[in-house]
Amino acid sequence: GTACEENEFARMRTCDETPASTENTMFELDITTTELGEEAKIKASNSNLCLTVEKYTDKTNRMNTKMKPCDGSDSQIWWTGGYGSFSGSVKFEVHPKGDPDYCLTTQHHPKDGEDARVEKCAFARKDVSNFWIKYTPE
Repeated sequence: GTACEENEFARMRTCDETPASTENTMFELDITTTELGEEAKIKASNSNLCLTVEKYTDKTNRMNTKMKPCDGSDSQIWWTGGYGSFSGSVKFEVHPKGDPDYCLTTQHHPKDGEDARVEKCAFARKDVSNFWIKYTPE
């Protein structure tokens, strides 16, 4: 599909420098500042779907991410855990709210069509797949 759909896994796509491309869905960071720092909902542009973590799906403690209707639940809140910031950094880590030991990752250099998952940061950092980069259109 060309747009995110409910219950779809969050998948990587090759960037093509054209934000309006029908092949890719852009994401927005809905940032809130709290006493613990920044939190954000990661929302698909032009929709009410948010990146949502589904806790511990197998014995490896990896977690899937799916696009679900935005409801503000903790499973839809992400934070940087002190590794960069959503508003000030170009490069940052993304963690499920309150879980600094787990990172959003593609598990290695991202490939087109690959799922984004949450797994132990130690593994993501080893493969240097722990950082995300913010695209800012000119």
